[in-house]
Amino acid sequence: MRLAIVLLPDPLGPIRLSISPAATSRLNSMSGRALSAYPNWRRRISSIGPTPDPAITNAQSYGAVKGALIHYVKGLAKDFAPGKIRANVVSPGMVYFEGGFWNRIEQNSPEAYKNALARNPMGRMAVPQDVANAVVFLSSPCASFVSGVNMIIDGAMTDRVNY
Repeated sequence: MRLAIVLLPDPLGPIRLSISPAATSRLNSMSGRALSAYPNWRRRISSIGPTPDPAITNAQSYGAVKGALIHYVKGLAKDFAPGKIRANVVSPGMVYFEGGFWNRIEQNSPEAYKNALARNPMGRMAVPQDVANAVVFLSSPCASFVSGVNMIIDGAMTDRVNY
């Protein structure tokens, strides 16, 4: 199984992809009969970006861009569905890794780290493997009918309902 496109934490990546003549030509050329030559090959568009903290009140531009990205990828999912191309967003919450943001908070502000950790119902932060597992699932045949979703990977920390 090969992935056609994986977009990393570049909020404008899907926009650049969709307006790129080369990308559009490539996606269009791979539809229909070309798929029958590669029955085990599937195409996906993924965008990965953090879940904004709903309590943040001074990050209007981030929230607007993230909201627009999720809405835009939903539109891509609908536009590319006839060509059997799936598009999804993965939105990680707090992700802990050595040398990362939360590792530095843990070292420099242990009380702030403890308070942040206590806010998560699962009692821990995600690790990169948790996010990778979600991407692998969305890219796998198990998710062959999953398209246009915003998969939140935050251990049930988000209070809002994603509908």
